[in-house]
Amino acid sequence: MAKLLYTLALGLIGAVIVHLTILLLVLPYSSSLLWSRLIRETTPWHFVDLPAANPIRKTADPFFRLQLCRFNLEESPARLTAAGNVPFWSLSIYTQRGENIYSINSHTAPGGVLDMIAVSPLEMMDFKHNLPPAYAGSAVTALNDGNNFAVLRALLPSPDWQEQVAGFFASAKCRSAEY
Repeated sequence: MAKLLYTLALGLIGAVIVHLTILLLVLPYSSSLLWSRLIRETTPWHFVDLPAANPIRKTADPFFRLQLCRFNLEESPARLTAAGNVPFWSLSIYTQRGENIYSINSHTAPGGVLDMIAVSPLEMMDFKHNLPPAYAGSAVTALNDGNNFAVLRALLPSPDWQEQVAGFFASAKCRSAEY
């Protein structure tokens, strides 16, 4: 009986170790697969709709419409803007590994308007000291990773808001911020 309990305990411990190892190995592969998929499905420096089969879109709240922009801070700082009257919007920036590193929304943005600039930490001081007047009202953030993507979401509480939400996304820009 003692041998049976010993064998069962050893088997259980082995199963736990195998399962934990598999879980830890899946995370790096899934994030690189997501980034590869985004490269295939999106154009850099433009907000675009995601295909219906994309996992980001599949897991999104059905009351929100979203668009995604992929950008590389090693090329240039990024300026993300949008205008329009929608009930609520949010913008989240992720690394290519899928880690959320920055968020802003209509309640936390200056004046409730989306106008933000993302720069690398090395460019932050130079950017702040040489800030063009056109960027004076922009929110500025430093991001450590070069390759990033931004997900812009807008609340669509009812079909009555469809035109305003469509106008908001039509105005959304993701472009290089020259200074």
